[in-house]
Amino acid sequence: MLLHAQCQLVVLDEDIGLLSKVGFIARRDGQERLWWSLDYLFDKFKASGDEKRVLFKWIQFFKQKVSQSTFCDDPFFCQTKQTNLPQHALHENVATTFAVLVFFNVLLKESRTPKTVQMLKNWIPVLCNRACSMLSILVSLDVEDLQPLIVSPAGLVKGMESMLSSKHRTCFFAVQKEWQSMHESGELSEELISDADSAIPLQDLLWFVVSVDRKRRSSGGHVWPKDSVTGSTLLKLQKALIDFVAQGIDRYVKESYIQTHNTDKPAPSRRVLGIASDVPDGQVAPNPATKVMMSPDAIYELFSQARETSVSMKQALSFLQGERVSSMAGCKPTAVDPWVRRAQSIYDERAALSLLGVTHYNLVSDCSVHSGKEYLENKLVRLASYRQLQAISQQLHFLTNGQMKNLDSFAVPDGITLKPVMSGWDRFLRQEPGRNRAGFRNSTDGSEILLLPDDRQWWVDVPLLVLQLDQGPTCCGGAAFAIGKMESMILARWDVIHRSIRDVKLSLLHGAGGEFYQAQFHSQYLFSMAYRPYGSSGFFEDKKRLLEMMMAREGPDTVPMFVDSWEKIRDEIGLPSTATMTDTWNALPNLDGFRTKQTLPKPSRWFAWNQAVEEKLPEWTALKCVLAYHFDGNDGLDPDDAFHKRQLDAMAKESAQETERKNMRKEFGKLKEKLGGGLKLCFHIMSNKLLQMVKIIALCTRPVWSWYSHSIMEVLNAEHQVHKLIVLQRNWVKETHLQKLAALPMSLSEELVHLLDSYSSSFNDTGPKVLELSQQLLKHRCWSLSKASAPPDCYAGLLSSDPTEQKAAASLLRADHRNLLELESVVAKTGKCPPKILQDINVVCTPAIRLLFLSFEEGSYHHTTPGGLHLLRGMLQTLPDSKIVEDVHGTLRKESKKAPNKRQTAQALQELVCNSPVLATRGIQHKAFVTKKVFLRSFPRTKETKRARRYMAKHHSLSKKWSELMSRKNWATISEETLHKGAACLNFLRRYVEDDMGSRGLRLSHGCFSKFAVELCILCRVVDDAAEYHGFCLGNGTWGALFWPLCLHQDGEFEGYYLDPNGEAEWVHVLQPQEWHVLVHEAVLHQQQIFMVPKSEVPLLQFFLQERTFRNSLTVADLTMLAEVFKLTNEKFDPKKMNREKQLNAILDYVGQDNLEWLDKVKASLSEPAKEKKNR
Repeated sequence: MLLHAQCQLVVLDEDIGLLSKVGFIARRDGQERLWWSLDYLFDKFKASGDEKRVLFKWIQFFKQKVSQSTFCDDPFFCQTKQTNLPQHALHENVATTFAVLVFFNVLLKESRTPKTVQMLKNWIPVLCNRACSMLSILVSLDVEDLQPLIVSPAGLVKGMESMLSSKHRTCFFAVQKEWQSMHESGELSEELISDADSAIPLQDLLWFVVSVDRKRRSSGGHVWPKDSVTGSTLLKLQKALIDFVAQGIDRYVKESYIQTHNTDKPAPSRRVLGIASDVPDGQVAPNPATKVMMSPDAIYELFSQARETSVSMKQALSFLQGERVSSMAGCKPTAVDPWVRRAQSIYDERAALSLLGVTHYNLVSDCSVHSGKEYLENKLVRLASYRQLQAISQQLHFLTNGQMKNLDSFAVPDGITLKPVMSGWDRFLRQEPGRNRAGFRNSTDGSEILLLPDDRQWWVDVPLLVLQLDQGPTCCGGAAFAIGKMESMILARWDVIHRSIRDVKLSLLHGAGGEFYQAQFHSQYLFSMAYRPYGSSGFFEDKKRLLEMMMAREGPDTVPMFVDSWEKIRDEIGLPSTATMTDTWNALPNLDGFRTKQTLPKPSRWFAWNQAVEEKLPEWTALKCVLAYHFDGNDGLDPDDAFHKRQLDAMAKESAQETERKNMRKEFGKLKEKLGGGLKLCFHIMSNKLLQMVKIIALCTRPVWSWYSHSIMEVLNAEHQVHKLIVLQRNWVKETHLQKLAALPMSLSEELVHLLDSYSSSFNDTGPKVLELSQQLLKHRCWSLSKASAPPDCYAGLLSSDPTEQKAAASLLRADHRNLLELESVVAKTGKCPPKILQDINVVCTPAIRLLFLSFEEGSYHHTTPGGLHLLRGMLQTLPDSKIVEDVHGTLRKESKKAPNKRQTAQALQELVCNSPVLATRGIQHKAFVTKKVFLRSFPRTKETKRARRYMAKHHSLSKKWSELMSRKNWATISEETLHKGAACLNFLRRYVEDDMGSRGLRLSHGCFSKFAVELCILCRVVDDAAEYHGFCLGNGTWGALFWPLCLHQDGEFEGYYLDPNGEAEWVHVLQPQEWHVLVHEAVLHQQQIFMVPKSEVPLLQFFLQERTFRNSLTVADLTMLAEVFKLTNEKFDPKKMNREKQLNAILDYVGQDNLEWLDKVKASLSEPAKEKKNR
């Protein structure tokens, strides 16, 4: 059997005299042998016009005739395509040179078709010529039991008479007589004479021995019997000549043709003739139809070119036919579909094979929902979550070839119990040789339930699905149901890239009352002007024409705005300070903004706005000068006179009576209607105020942009991800970009100083806005990174190579598990533990994490516990982010732009995805990738199956219990808030145990007092009328708050606080809120640095309770705990007889007993009607 790995394809189409256009050099047992493709040989016989068989029948005919011949001693003379061939075998119809020539010999003896005989007659001289072309000296042609013949390099054979006479003299005379007859008929070119020195052409000798029997039979004579002297001699001579010519052809191909021709190119396509149809008598039969059949090698070449250029196969077939694929012409684009389906089948087969036996899966999903206002309905959000879970289940089903039937495959395996201890049961830990066995024991009858199976290798077959999702409502809703309700072995990881984008957006939206977000929205329209309207770049052409008109009509000293601002333009575009006004004027047409469209700041393109700012800001004044030349004075409105938000809002309002708050996008839409959009609108929003805000946003978001760039460039695969998590769980509190954000107001950077100086005379809010935005970003980024302090990320040190880190992480895991068990034990025995803390902590301590705890407990929490490390590696050794999905889908977006009006089929999309080089560029092993070797081996035997249905998740069925997602919600919510609470709760529990707070009379329920920590404020803890601690609060997660350390700057009489540039975030737990105070501060610019200067000091509870929003967040349980801390009697606070309103008044009376003015003001606000919530 020929194996695919042992064969090298050689294309021999440049020599039409060879046996086939394609051959294979097979290396077996240290020897090389040439095998010819029978498919192309069949095409030659088909083209002669007499071959009526189809390829399969002709191959069977070939095998039968050669095997029946007495010449072929080797039983393995050909290999044909068969369904029972193994995958690694060569799936081609091939035969040796000797077998092909034997087949020719049989045809010349038995064929009755003149065209076939004539084709072979014309072919034999060519073959003899190729065989003799490699001779340089006289060689001996050995014949069995006869004297050898001598063959010269010229193709002449000597010794014919002596060879035949050595057997019997009559043999020579019989052969000579037939030779003479064929010579006279013109079939042979030379006579056979009785002369020792006479020579005859090899081609004449070969033609004589293979056709003499047919000649005698056609003339009415009898063929020489095989047992006669002449007949046996003829057979021996036939075999010797065929063997000699076969060896000569093999040597010619291997030593001459391959050395002088390109044989690595794709095999040429086969043009197959159809069968002529029957027609009535008297009508002319049409020529049979033809079709082109490309070889697998040629098809793979097209696949390769399509992959390298990121286009579909149809487009590759249309215009990528270069020199290497020039012989493929003739195929239509419609022929691509079957190839793609077969290639996809190969890919799916390899994918399923690579996942065989795998139990841990990491699936990255980047879902999107396209809908209108009805999407705000919760039920429709849940429907989207169900559809996403359905799609995830379907992908796993097909990728594993049914190994994972659906999401039910990730249920907790039998024999494993992850439930907490129940009332009436006790938890025990029994030590056994080599392991610990945990279980529950019934306190009544003593029955036991073991939590883990008896098999010591139980963890090998435990399924685990790690979903990498963006933290949107759709993904969170599906994950909450799968984890909280279904209690599946599913772990949700939230994408860090999406989170960073979201952090920036929230900071812009919440900072300065939304002014940052509005500035970015307006500048985005301005920066994308080159792509408007509707992607046509019409405004870009208009902008260039405006510049050309200004340059043609005016000079540098005739444009008023240019005269006033040419020095500013010179500095912005980077000209030397010695450049004159004329030099600056002449440089305008060469600016990139007037020559190229530059970056499109599309919201869906992450940090594209920041990149656009870097490109556009240096040309801001130059562009404004060009637009001002054409639009200034037309309507009497200057952009610098309309920078206030109230003026822009006034232009967008339908009437003066409209006072309610408008959606920013809607407001801008109305502004476009008023001004007509386009360049005119761009000019009127190019105020100095907008420029100031854009510079502030760019300055403050640059550390986050740098972090994003570093992440996507350095953290590429699972190994990088593990290393990043190991570093992050240790250093997230002092991550570099956090410290840069904290240090920004005090940085004295050239950009910040220039920004403060530029607008010191025009605006007095530059410093406060820089401070506010940098603190908003710091707050959101700290809370996003705080997930590194929660499972499983906080145990990443167990995967480190440092034993110290491993032991520290194992110790942390042990403490967390012991704390959780103690908490659950108290609840089971007494029911006194606040249930809220368990609800919040279970958001991060999911079933998968509980199994991780049990696996390490089984190994005494040792850092080398194999089962625990196996599970932890499955949780953490994942793809680093979902940008890999964005990169793969980038190819799809490019493809859709080439034909925006054509709908792409699912098969075409899947082709582009599977051929994407994204995994290779990230250093990720793409085991399912179809290489050329695999393609050529598998393509011929792969069946074409239509696969559109498999890409539609609606056809995939989940079990009935998954439909409960649409029923009444009775499971925990997963959201940004609950994740923050979970991390804060776990850290509070650690601190509570470490500091032994219970011995000081503090209860676990007191931990929720941290909700009083007001974000973005300076808080200080006052003990015995002295400030014991100062910190800047970055917000709270109910059970804990994140603080950033402060430094105090003193310069004479000036005192101001600033965030410690080298500090790190820390967890602070407010357990006695009456001890905390708020330092109300304002931003003050001092010596080009921005400080927080306290204006007043207010008790934390008074500061908190004076705001309606804060008061509304307090529950009855919170008010009751406050009353307990304040030691209020039942007369003043009776939770059983007082409703919430009265309870709140009782707390206010106690808090404000020393500040009656404050108390009256707060109680007056209680009587004010609450604002009605308007329907969207």
